[in-house]
Amino acid sequence: MPSNPKPIKMMAWLTSTKYLTVQERICVETNKAKRDADKATIPAITPSAECEYHSADKVIRHSGLLQFDIDQKDNPHIRNYTSLKAQIAKFPFVAYCGLSVSKTGDWGLVPIAYPERHGQHFDALKRIFVRYRINLDDKPRNVVSLRGYSYDPDAYFAKKPAQLFELYDEPKAVPVREFSRTMDADAERTRVEACMSEINRRAIDITSGYNYWYAIGCDLASTFGESGREYFHIISQIHPDYNTATCDKQYTHCLRIYKEVQLKTFFGRCRDNGVSWKELMPWEPSERTRPLEIISKTRISPTYKSFDPLPATKPVTSTRIQPDVTPVEMVTVIVDTLDDWAATPGSILRPDEAQLERLAVEPVDNYPSEWDEPSPPGAVPTLIAQDYFDWQRKYPPFNQLGLASLPTQPL
Repeated sequence: MPSNPKPIKMMAWLTSTKYLTVQERICVETNKAKRDADKATIPAITPSAECEYHSADKVIRHSGLLQFDIDQKDNPHIRNYTSLKAQIAKFPFVAYCGLSVSKTGDWGLVPIAYPERHGQHFDALKRIFVRYRINLDDKPRNVVSLRGYSYDPDAYFAKKPAQLFELYDEPKAVPVREFSRTMDADAERTRVEACMSEINRRAIDITSGYNYWYAIGCDLASTFGESGREYFHIISQIHPDYNTATCDKQYTHCLRIYKEVQLKTFFGRCRDNGVSWKELMPWEPSERTRPLEIISKTRISPTYKSFDPLPATKPVTSTRIQPDVTPVEMVTVIVDTLDDWAATPGSILRPDEAQLERLAVEPVDNYPSEWDEPSPPGAVPTLIAQDYFDWQRKYPPFNQLGLASLPTQPL
C-alpha cells in the first residue's frame, strides 16, 4: 500500500506466480469495472525508486532502473504486436521486457547511467522509440510511477544489458524578436520595413534554402551595414531551424565579403511570396530617373498653381572684402655654363656659340675590302669566357653606378 511500502527484490517480483490466478481472471474479464476492481487487489511497486511513502519528495534512493510502458491503444498502427517484445529485446540497453497484467501491452526496465537525471533519460528513451514509430506512455517519467503485478513466462531477461547514457533536455524557447519601424527612415529603409512587417505578420519564411538566406544577408549588409543585423534576425527567425548564434555568424560573414547589391534577392523573394512594397505603400512615388518629357503631339501650356506673394522683406546688404593681391612678375634667367645652370634653379641653359665645337661627319669609302666579305661557313663569334661574379669583383663600381660606370672602351 502507498502508506506502508515494503522493499522487494526485483528478480523475485518479476518471476513470482503468487497472483497468477488473479491475472488470468483479469485477462478474460470483459467488464471494465470488474477488471479494474481485480487490478486493485494485486500489489504494485515503484521500479525506479525506494520510497518512505508514495511521493516524489519521499524517495530514499534510486534503483538505477527506468521503466517504460507500451500500450496497444497508443500504437494502433503496429500490426505485428505479438512479436513486438522480441523486437524490443534487440535494444542493447533493455534489461527486461514482458507483458502487462492484461496482456494487451508491454513494459520493461532499462538501466540508466545518471539516476539523478531520471527525467532526461526518459525523454531520450522516448525519442529513441519514436524513431521506430513506438509510442511510450508518459507516466514512467515520474520517478515514483507505479507498476502493477504481472507475470510473463516468456519474458525477456538480458544477461549483460548496457546502460543508457543518452540524455535529452527540451531546448529553451528562443525569444521572438519584435519588429518595429524606424522613425524618419529613408525611402529604401521604408520599403524594406514595409515588406518585413507583412512577412512578420503572416509568418512567411523567405529564407528557405541556404543560397537565398545568404543572398538576403548580403543584400541587407551591403545596404544597411551593421544596422541590418536586426532585420536579418527578424527575417530568419521564422525558419524552423533558426539559431541566434548561427544567424549572427552568418551576418558577420556577409558584412565581410558582400558585393555591391541592391536588395534584388530580398524584394524578389518577397514578390515570390505575394508581398510587394508597391502594394503595401500605394502612396510611395517611384524614384524619378530622368526629367519629365511632354509626349503629347499637341503642345499644351503647363498650368501652375497661384500662391499669395510673400511679404516684402528688407534686403540684406553685405560688404565683400576684396583681397589685396599684388601681381608677381616672372623673370627668366638665362645662363651659359653648366655650373651657373646647376646653381640657379629654374634657369635656362643657353651656351655661347663660340664655346660649341661642331663635328662634321663625312662618308668614308676607303675601308678594308674584307669587311664586305661574308663569314666562312661554321664561323662563330670569338668571345672571352668570363664568369659574371668574377667580372663583378674585377669591376666593383658597377654595383654602385650601374651602366653609367661602364667605360666607353671594352675591358
